[in-house]
Amino acid sequence: MGRHVSGGTIQWWMTQSPEARDVFKNEGKPVEEALNEFADFVGDNALIWGNGSDFDNVALGSLYDALNIRRPWNYAAGRCFRTIKNLLQVKELPGRKGTYHNALHDALYQAQCLQVYLKGKVKL
Repeated sequence: MGRHVSGGTIQWWMTQSPEARDVFKNEGKPVEEALNEFADFVGDNALIWGNGSDFDNVALGSLYDALNIRRPWNYAAGRCFRTIKNLLQVKELPGRKGTYHNALHDALYQAQCLQVYLKGKVKL
């Protein structure tokens, strides 16, 4: 698909747990199908959160672009978990469950933390 992975990225992944590296077994569905299902799940005009809007969101968006699949968010919809975390600096967070650097486990934990960060700060 014309994607690039740097040597530094490969070295970093080699230092991660075997459970985290399991994502590379490629036992899932074709990436095009997964991207379309994600778009259907979030709907049109989604707000897209990443742990750093300059990496996660950009990487996902460029994958949509490379496969000529319409992104389910517009240019102004990127949100950054790391910014909220650094601004609010909550000391007591929920216990971490799951595998570090597993995208689903990381996202679930970040969503739990976001709820704690925003509790009492924003009327929902």
